[in-house]
This record gives sequence, C-alpha cells and structure tokens, in this order.
Amino acid sequence: MQENPAISATEALIRRAFPEGVGDEHYWALLAFLEPHFSQRNLATVMELVSHKSYPEAYNDGLAIESNSVSVPATQIEMIAERLRPVGLEDWLKIK
Repeated sequence: MQENPAISATEALIRRAFPEGVGDEHYWALLAFLEPHFSQRNLATVMELVSHKSYPEAYNDGLAIESNSVSVPATQIEMIAERLRPVGLEDWLKIK
C-alpha cells in the first residue's frame, strides 16, 4: 500500500505541535479542525496515528463532528490552529 503524503504531512505537523501526544483535552477540537480537510477514512487514519483512539472510534467521532452531533466551540478550534501555526500550519495548508 502506498503512503498518503497528506496523511504523513498531517501526522508530522500534529506531532510537532503535540510532542506528548494528543490527549482528551485536545482530541475533539483537533478532530473538528481537521474534518473539513479530509475524507472520513483519512481523518480516522490521522487521528488513529496521533491519538489514543482506534480507527473505528476515530471514524465514528469524525462522523459525529460532521453531523454536528458533537459541537466544539470555535474558540477551541482556534486554539488548535494557534498551536499548529508555529510548527508549520501555513505550509501544511498549501500542500493539503
């Protein structure tokens, strides 16, 4: 199976911003931030790589974000963007 460069670049970006890993306190906001940029499968793959969630859990959580079953305040999503900016968010947005 060929590696997806967008997934690899996203994983690297997140690992730079969250070297200790993505914990519960950032999980939903990060998921909401990434959701517009990925298919559900790719989103679940990324979240499985960088969080404590399994692929099926991350897939279902992504569906919950997409369907607005789970609401994340815009301020929390912006906090994720602020954490990603110094580690390459603008470059990631160009390749994504």
